[in-house]
Amino acid sequence: MGLRLKFSGGLLLCLGLLGGCSQGGAEGRLENYQQRMARALNQTLPEPPAQLPILRAPRYQALQIELASGSLGTLDFLSLSGCELQITIGKRNSSLGRFAKPSQRLLLDLEFLRLAPTCIQYLREQDKNSLADLLDSELVRKRGQLPARIFNATLGSEEYRAFWRPSTLPPDYPVGDDTPLLQSLALISHSVEDWLDGDYSVDGREFELALSDIAGGDGGLLYSSLQMQQRELGQVDQMIESKLTAGALCTPGRQSDSARIANTVIQKFFLADVQVWSADLGRRYHQLLPSIRQLERSLTDVLPADYRQWQQQRDQQLDSSVAAPRRHVQHVKMLLSDCNLLPG
Repeated sequence: MGLRLKFSGGLLLCLGLLGGCSQGGAEGRLENYQQRMARALNQTLPEPPAQLPILRAPRYQALQIELASGSLGTLDFLSLSGCELQITIGKRNSSLGRFAKPSQRLLLDLEFLRLAPTCIQYLREQDKNSLADLLDSELVRKRGQLPARIFNATLGSEEYRAFWRPSTLPPDYPVGDDTPLLQSLALISHSVEDWLDGDYSVDGREFELALSDIAGGDGGLLYSSLQMQQRELGQVDQMIESKLTAGALCTPGRQSDSARIANTVIQKFFLADVQVWSADLGRRYHQLLPSIRQLERSLTDVLPADYRQWQQQRDQQLDSSVAAPRRHVQHVKMLLSDCNLLPG
């Protein structure tokens, strides 16, 4: 009867045939599988489809949201004697504060939002109501600007753009200790939810380190790997379609030699080799994307048009490419459906 394909919920399960795995990284595995299937089906390997344009996030300078400045620049911060907020405003009005990068501007605004209510109350107790009113107005303004300020420091930043930067695919991707990156993505996503809910506490050093982890992340590698997988499996799908157009692989009740050979190739070089890597890649996708998309949902009202357009293109391509193994499973099922090689 030959080896049998096993499906669960539409997904193939590796049967544990660990021998014969190809070498040379993921691309080598896929090419080996392609070539063996071409021989098994007596098909010519089709030309690869044109590659999709390289996914590049918009330049961060083009994404930065311009925010109107308030009246604190002209405020004599010495008049805030007795308020801890005095130091924050002093830092913001300094030359370093005026030219600070987006993450530092966010940290200063969070510090202002955290300290301003206590200072306003103190000033009213001191009968400095005009100054208290000025700070109260600034507090309202900064609360309104906070989502845009967060976007500038996160999704619109150099660090998040670097996360998606295309790069050469290592043979062993995805491997390594990814815990710091996943923790950093989750940290920022959850922190943003707290800030938008009015909890402005933040560890500035921890925040900057998290951004650094994200800048070294593998979003671009993940995208490239998924695209490569889609392209290579798609060529095998084309061969299967061509074979089926010429006629079924088996006649009812009888297996052909081609069917038995194709079944062995599928078992040994797809299920026990390619699909093992594919499962790791799918797992990586489901590790990285949730925190990114959660952050995007939190900031949806302030996402610039250029970011939305790129986000839509990214998600369409990723959703299509991550589904490539499922599409291939369906093609395999069609190929062997008349061969008594599928479970009842």
